Amino acid sequence: MINFNFNIRVPGMNRFRSIWCLAGSLPIPFKFWELQVYFSADIIDVAVDITTRQSHSGIRLCLGLVGVTVEFTIYDSRHWSEGKWHSQT
Repeated sequence: MINFNFNIRVPGMNRFRSIWCLAGSLPIPFKFWELQVYFSADIIDVAVDITTRQSHSGIRLCLGLVGVTVEFTIYDSRHWSEGKWHSQT
């Protein structure tokens, strides 16, 4: 797991409102993508998360500036338990 996050937030503010969201599946089994744009309380937000061997593992890229954040995610729809993948059918 790799996580990098840098965030400066307006103190005492807890704002979140979705502006736009689009999602779909990839041609690889169990893989999906999601693109979101939303209002937040962040002045600056930069995040990169790469996860493996956990439920919904994948890559998340996030960039926010002056209260508007764009987030892109590619993830696996399966759950990870006891050292193996489990999918809901």
